[in-house]
Amino acid sequence: MYRTQKLALKVDNIVLPPICIPSYSRPEARLLQLLRNKGLDVILFIRKNEYALYEQYANIFKIVLLKRVTNIGNTRKAIIEYALCKGINELFMWDDDINELDYTYPGITRGGKAAMRAHHIELGQKPDISITALKMWYCLVHKCKYEIALSAPLYRPYSWNPSYANLPLKYNSRDCIQCVYINTRLFKQHDINYMDTNDIGAEDLALQFDIMKKGLYTIAFTDLEYNCPAMGSGVGGCNATEYEVLMEEKSAVMDDRLRRFMQYTGNHPGVREKKMSNGWKSPAFNWKYWRN
Repeated sequence: MYRTQKLALKVDNIVLPPICIPSYSRPEARLLQLLRNKGLDVILFIRKNEYALYEQYANIFKIVLLKRVTNIGNTRKAIIEYALCKGINELFMWDDDINELDYTYPGITRGGKAAMRAHHIELGQKPDISITALKMWYCLVHKCKYEIALSAPLYRPYSWNPSYANLPLKYNSRDCIQCVYINTRLFKQHDINYMDTNDIGAEDLALQFDIMKKGLYTIAFTDLEYNCPAMGSGVGGCNATEYEVLMEEKSAVMDDRLRRFMQYTGNHPGVREKKMSNGWKSPAFNWKYWRN
């Protein structure tokens, strides 16, 4: 029995922190449908003028109305400030287009190749938000050698690699975006918060940069995976909004995001630029610099 299968049998009594979800004009979001019958502590953050769209969730989730938010960075900043005000020391923060969370273990694909396979796939089930995987994630965070400020599962397209089987934990070695765990107490202690997307460009990467620069730890667990629509699919959250802009202005938008991010980080040796498959440039980390 693989290590995740063993851990899955031991997490029934785990008490989870809230899941905070920023959402814009998407009351039909797949994640909201998947979570509505899970019995979890879900806090939905929406713009005040869109309450009527989300009123159907009023008796299912806690709804927080935001008055002055203009982008995802503003909203995530508001979520952190809300948590600090309410004494919430830990939380999960997920984009509303997340449509899967699961744990993985070694298996064989239909083509006969070795791969890390999601539990629901091995069972022949549809993608879902696995409560077991969520509890495992929280348990793993607290089993780490270091106190974790930011954590994530692997993005599903990157999680299949059979070399991840029994891979030791690696801190500060992968991006933690979209589907994350946050230790808000550490944020408060070290004066860390989300930045405005308009100012910083890649505000999610800027957050991880600030965390690692202050000597704190992030981790992406290779035995867990999440999924969401691919960038450019035109479906879900930033894929439906930001990508429309990207398609109109193409590389100019990405170049501007990169410029603002690099300006913020001051050409730090722990950051670099990379060229994406479509030819656009994007900010990235030099993981050898950060890895512990």
